[in-house]
Amino acid sequence: MNQRMLQKKNALAVVFSGSKKAALISLLFGIAVSVLLYTGYRQVKEAEHIELPTGQEVKKGAKTPAVSATAPREVLVLNSYHVGHTWSDNEMTGIIETLKEALPDVQYYIEYLDCKRHPKQEHFEKLKDLLKLKYGKRDIPVVIVTDNPALDFALKYRSLLFPRSAVVFCGINNFKKEMLEGQENITGIAEALDAVNTIRAALKLHPKTREVFVLHDYTSTGLATRREAEEQLMGMFEGVSFRYEKHMTKYELVRFLKALPEDSLVLAITYSVFKDGEVIGHEDVARLLSSNSPVPVYAVHQERLGYGVVGGSLLNGKLHGSDAARIALKILSGAQASTIPVDMKPTAKIMFDYNLLVRFGIPLKAVPQGSVVVNRPVPFISHHKYLVASTLLVIAILISGIVILGFNVYRRRRAEEELLTTKEELELNVAERTYELQKANEQLQFELNERKKTQQLLEVNEHRLSEAQRIARLGSWELDLIKNELSWSDEIYRIFGLGPQEFGATYEAFLDAVHPDDRDYVNASYTGSVERDLPYDIVHRIVRKSDRQVRYVHEKCEHSRDENGRTIKSVGTVQDITEAKQAEEALKRLTQRNEMILNSAGEGIYGTDIDGNIIFINPAAQEMLGFRSDELIGKSSHHTFHHTRDDGKPYPIEECPLHRSIKEGKSNRRQDEVFWTKNGKMFYVEHINTPLVENSGVVGAVVVFRDITGRKLAEEEIRKLNEQLEQRVQNRTADLNKKGSELLESQKALMNIVEDLNNANEKLNFEIELRKMGQETLEALNKELVRQKAALEEANHELEAFSYSVSHDLRAPLRAVDGFSLAVLEDYEDKLDDTGRNYLNRIRAASQRMSQLIDDILGLSRLGRSEMSIDTVNLSELANAVADELQKADPERRVEVIIQEGMTAKGDRRLLHIALENLFNNAWKFTSANPRAKVEFGAEEADGGPVYYVKDNGVGFDTAYAAKLFSPFQRLHTNEEFPGTGIGLTTVKRIILRHGGRIWAESVTGKGAVFYFSL
Repeated sequence: MNQRMLQKKNALAVVFSGSKKAALISLLFGIAVSVLLYTGYRQVKEAEHIELPTGQEVKKGAKTPAVSATAPREVLVLNSYHVGHTWSDNEMTGIIETLKEALPDVQYYIEYLDCKRHPKQEHFEKLKDLLKLKYGKRDIPVVIVTDNPALDFALKYRSLLFPRSAVVFCGINNFKKEMLEGQENITGIAEALDAVNTIRAALKLHPKTREVFVLHDYTSTGLATRREAEEQLMGMFEGVSFRYEKHMTKYELVRFLKALPEDSLVLAITYSVFKDGEVIGHEDVARLLSSNSPVPVYAVHQERLGYGVVGGSLLNGKLHGSDAARIALKILSGAQASTIPVDMKPTAKIMFDYNLLVRFGIPLKAVPQGSVVVNRPVPFISHHKYLVASTLLVIAILISGIVILGFNVYRRRRAEEELLTTKEELELNVAERTYELQKANEQLQFELNERKKTQQLLEVNEHRLSEAQRIARLGSWELDLIKNELSWSDEIYRIFGLGPQEFGATYEAFLDAVHPDDRDYVNASYTGSVERDLPYDIVHRIVRKSDRQVRYVHEKCEHSRDENGRTIKSVGTVQDITEAKQAEEALKRLTQRNEMILNSAGEGIYGTDIDGNIIFINPAAQEMLGFRSDELIGKSSHHTFHHTRDDGKPYPIEECPLHRSIKEGKSNRRQDEVFWTKNGKMFYVEHINTPLVENSGVVGAVVVFRDITGRKLAEEEIRKLNEQLEQRVQNRTADLNKKGSELLESQKALMNIVEDLNNANEKLNFEIELRKMGQETLEALNKELVRQKAALEEANHELEAFSYSVSHDLRAPLRAVDGFSLAVLEDYEDKLDDTGRNYLNRIRAASQRMSQLIDDILGLSRLGRSEMSIDTVNLSELANAVADELQKADPERRVEVIIQEGMTAKGDRRLLHIALENLFNNAWKFTSANPRAKVEFGAEEADGGPVYYVKDNGVGFDTAYAAKLFSPFQRLHTNEEFPGTGIGLTTVKRIILRHGGRIWAESVTGKGAVFYFSL
């Protein structure tokens, strides 16, 4: 063995032995290789820090102004949006870094206005109160506002919140100097979009473009950027049209993008809020546009580059913030804001994304000179020439070294032969050891695989549990009572609106999240359950930390004890039941409203199950039937109060309209039925039977009925009156016939006398003439009586039917339409858009107008039936009273009213007042467009008597349509021009006719009208 070791040493000596010249060359070779390797290492380390250009971070030459040691150190920043909005986050970074660089001890405050989630700015009043509470007593020298909503807020409440502070703004779209009119001590940087250079660069790369679709949201910032883009692009590119798209939801936007034509482009300006209120960041909207658009997408903000847009002339939010901070530092150093001009041209750089250039087949040589291309693969040789050259030199030296070392190869061969034997022995030992290690490794690998499977199964089960808790909104918790350590599942953090790092993990921290009004109740419930070692099950409210939203939770808990009986741990669950609570409250409100409607209805209403048994009944039905509800619920309506017909005969249930409605699933209406009260009294009813349908099957019915006994009695009374009238006509006819016979007898006697005095011929002619006259008189009287009888019967019947229909059948549904429309407006206003509210207001206006129309019709019908009281009436006095009422009702109008004094007439004072009221109303209405309106009432003599007139200088009318004026519902103007029902002049004509007079009108279109009447 010693001999073998000696042979090894000799072999190594042979390898490393040689001449001094070879040793010197080897030394120099080693030194050169070491130097070159070190040089290469340094160059490689430097290459690791080479980055591709991504845009300017700061302006070249921009210096942070020095601030004196005595300058104030407080700055308030009003951010228009929220944390996570890339543009405003970059502005904040630029502001804070620049302030910290100049003033390491600067004290800055940041307030987020959250106008992306609340674009209508309805929360500004509450924010104003909050900021007044926080900063009202602080004298902050500089307020920095970012983007348009913050500037709007600052200008609106500046005098109240920070009247002595200088205001510096940045990121303001479509800035106009007029925006600062009347404002002092304010300056900043306008966010001037470079839409022209963006489109110019895009058209250079896509020369076949014929249409550019401009996408923006409808926040105040989005609309401002749209106006700015419109002003820049108008008339700039001939042959290319620009379309500014409407507000869309995410789904509508995706569908719109996928349908874009091939010869178009997309220009995305400000887009952060969808139509349905969903907020999206710059990166996410860029990804959404790029992934769904078949055509290139360009932008004007650098924050979207690298996320899907091809490029454009891009603004950088961090630069805006940094420049605004420098202006603030100047003001802190003593400069006046009014002396610092507004920066109208912020820096924009033309930039492109190499990956998108490749996607649309755009070569780099087509990109404008001076552009920045991000994500571009850089050729290694062109950027690291010295590294490549030094590497080649090292390779050359290495090759030289290999040649030199070749001279020693033949010496190694001798050593290798001696080492071969030793190697074989070592290989044998290694093989044995390797076999043993392989066996051990296989066993270890098997154990690792088993452990990995167990771990994977555990992770799957944990994921399933987490998903199940998320879907059920059910979280679990465990409280160590000894250590006061509280652990929550992920779902509880989501329910409470907390992140794990925001929670102190103690029982006290949990109580702090409970609603203040429920905190004592929750604490008492939990501590009481611990003391009694009983489970507890409660419902209470919490206040989410993330959005201060109040939520309802259902909490359960159980406790465990140690071997000494001491409670050491509590385990429980928390489930978010807010939606269930809200649904329960909504159902309760709906039930209360339905009960109110049911209880206040004038008609009787009851419901039945599928067997016809009553399941509910309203008070009106109970009152009409004389039963209490407990006497009817569960009873058959047919067998209880609908068991016979009006003639007393039994009513078979198979013929009952209610049971037929349930069987056939159709509504039906009956007017010839009778119901029986509890005390056995019969009354006539009209009822409607409507089936109740659930899950496509009939489960019962609803019956609405009204007592029509009065109507039946009235119809019977009219029938009896008609019979009496007919009998009177028959009696009158008999009397006339009798008198005619007596007349004939008298004629005969007279003829005898005449016959004695005259010749036979004259006597005969006289007799024939007398008979003829008597017969004609008798026939005329009979015909007139029959006609008057028919006319009276028809008029009575129509008037009765009309009055009933108007007073009941029309008014009830109109009240329901108006009432339910008002209820929907009051209870669901926050769930309706402007169009829905407009529709409901129009429904209410139409129902109210219909109600007015019914009142006018009833008034018109009553004119013909009321008794007249004839007296001397002072028409001048009535006209003055009517004119005063009109002037009081419309005090803003100035109308010249001329009324002739001393006009009197014989007539009914009440009816003549109504006639003048309608005539004056008509004149007052149709002169509303004339600033020098004039209405005149007077009288003139014509045809031997006075003719009265009402004259105006209004719009007049075409005399070709004068016949329509006095017909009901006939109007010569639309309701939008002059509202009305078309009954007023018809009423006037009816009154004049009752006074035995007539009425007519004269007019010239545009020159007024005159209405004449006589009495």
